[in-house]
Amino acid sequence: MKSLLVVFFSFAAFYCVAQSTTGKKFFVKANVEYMHGISYHIEGDDGLFDYDSFYSKNLEIGCGLHLSQQFDLSINMGANRYEKLSANTFPLTLQSCYYLKPQLNSFFGTLKLGPQIKMSDASDKGYVAALHVGRRFKLKNNFALKAYVGYNFQKTTDEYIYLGKISRNSLVVGIEVPIYN
Repeated sequence: MKSLLVVFFSFAAFYCVAQSTTGKKFFVKANVEYMHGISYHIEGDDGLFDYDSFYSKNLEIGCGLHLSQQFDLSINMGANRYEKLSANTFPLTLQSCYYLKPQLNSFFGTLKLGPQIKMSDASDKGYVAALHVGRRFKLKNNFALKAYVGYNFQKTTDEYIYLGKISRNSLVVGIEVPIYN
């Protein structure tokens, strides 16, 4: 319950700052990602587990500010489901996004950092870091879809099935859709 309150008050504070900042534009977005596992490491594992082909599906909702025509900052809450591993993670990340050109048809790069929130006994606690590169595609005025690829790292410090601390490295393919811009 404490985690949900932290998430709620983080989004509420971010929204209030966005509304009081003159000349800055507020946005809400949704990301859908597929993560293909590169490596999976369990501290103290004696080689009994074979997770070479793990993958994850991620749904993420975020809100943020366009600080300039080439720079965005957002707070995101995600829900990851790692298939074959039967693991759930809920990352709460701060994301910065830099666009090479101010136009809507532009390449960009992002950096995400933040903790994984433990929502229940069936979810993992830890942290996440991700780097993405991609392109946004103008669909109509002030509305652009983003497609990206990248790298995702997650370190679990408290998982619901005790195996030890877990590190996951994944390749990411994703799409970001603006909900409010």
